[in-house]
Amino acid sequence: MTLPSAFEILLPTLAPLVAGYAVARWLGFSTKPLMILLRYVLFPVLLFTGLQERMPFYVFLLVAATGSVMTLVGLVLARHAHRFLKPHVDSSAAVINIACFAAPVLALSWAADGLGSACALFVGAALTWSFLELGRDWQALLREPWVYATATALLFQAGQISAPWLDSMVTPLALASYPVLLLFLGASMHPWVSMRDGSAWATVCVRMLSGLCVGIIAVAVLPFSAAVAEGVILVSLAPPATRAMTLGPSIEDSARSRAAATLGACVSLLAMVVLLLTGWKPWA
Repeated sequence: MTLPSAFEILLPTLAPLVAGYAVARWLGFSTKPLMILLRYVLFPVLLFTGLQERMPFYVFLLVAATGSVMTLVGLVLARHAHRFLKPHVDSSAAVINIACFAAPVLALSWAADGLGSACALFVGAALTWSFLELGRDWQALLREPWVYATATALLFQAGQISAPWLDSMVTPLALASYPVLLLFLGASMHPWVSMRDGSAWATVCVRMLSGLCVGIIAVAVLPFSAAVAEGVILVSLAPPATRAMTLGPSIEDSARSRAAATLGACVSLLAMVVLLLTGWKPWA
């Protein structure tokens, strides 16, 4: 594949990303309204449609467990990186940007291949991060809309419930979520960060390398189909996320996590271009 062809495939991803940055940069667009819409409506619908019929329950558990391990390994490395790295590694190295990056990129540029894997990985990673962040306050999870979307999708799958009227209602919302997620990500990348930020580079490297290692081991050991394995590997290359990009409760993100998330989005897109150019498929 040629470089122009690779960028053509990624164009549906790049266009809303650049548009989001542009309206934030030159029109002063605020991301708060988009975040509310995504948190309570669009992203839960995306999870419901992504999980409802895409994989058996035991595969969902295996993929979710893989997402949990990615988060744990990233956090351990972030906490002990000072022993072997001079730059500071932010704790966001453990937070995988699945909601605003991996899921819409897979949906728009990979014809939805691996989207079910992305949704299952999000569940495992989000549950693990919530446990580490909230401690024993599990009741806080009851305020997370994605929890109810996941539970409903698994219930529909387990009961083999078919509701065409519901599908016709939620499918347009799921399709609308992809560009809106990327618009939100693009707007969140403003203000731009210095490409010479050593701490941001270290955080991005720890996030992507640790995720890729866990993903390759999972694909090699666990009984994943080619489609599921593809999603696991592609999501493992997702960048770090700020708390806002996980669509969690509103919180002020640190400058370090914002810098890593912005730089990481660019690095992850370049990684996707490399995969397209080389045709490298560790999931095959």
